[in-house]
Amino acid sequence: MSQNVYTAVTSSLLMHTEILTSRLATVPLGMSKRVLLISELSGPSSNGGALARQSLMLNGAGEQLVCGWVDFAAAVAEVRDYATAKKAYETRFRKPFDVQEAEYRGWLQKLLLVLKELGVRCDVTGDEVASAVTDPAVSRPGFGAPDPRERSSLVPVLIIGALALAGIVLAVVLLTF
Repeated sequence: MSQNVYTAVTSSLLMHTEILTSRLATVPLGMSKRVLLISELSGPSSNGGALARQSLMLNGAGEQLVCGWVDFAAAVAEVRDYATAKKAYETRFRKPFDVQEAEYRGWLQKLLLVLKELGVRCDVTGDEVASAVTDPAVSRPGFGAPDPRERSSLVPVLIIGALALAGIVLAVVLLTF
């Protein structure tokens, strides 16, 4: 009797990953027959979905090109457009991208359709992310870079510290006269 070691959230994420991967396995790209590969989750728990972002990669000929990310727990994804994926590939591997634009666009349309069927909203991004960090967890609020909408909790601490220090200085001055 096998026992499921995954949490309910992670089990759901794995199911969505399997559906997306299997639906796009029939759409190989380029001369290298690249297929979609989704990075594995880091463990049996996704911390309630907080660690749920997975990289979307085109895998073939021993090369993996990150072309986006998906977060099934938050139901959002982001995928690079053709020009950005091509630029990232050529920069990383220093050779021409073996996938044609029309082929990539067809694959992208199928990817977007499957994500929509799974209830995931997906944005297609342009050149501004071609050289960005490929690990989405690094730039995810709460997991590396701070969310610019959040106020720093350090400011009130500094203000309180400055007021306390001013009070101490004032007390010392008054006691010495």
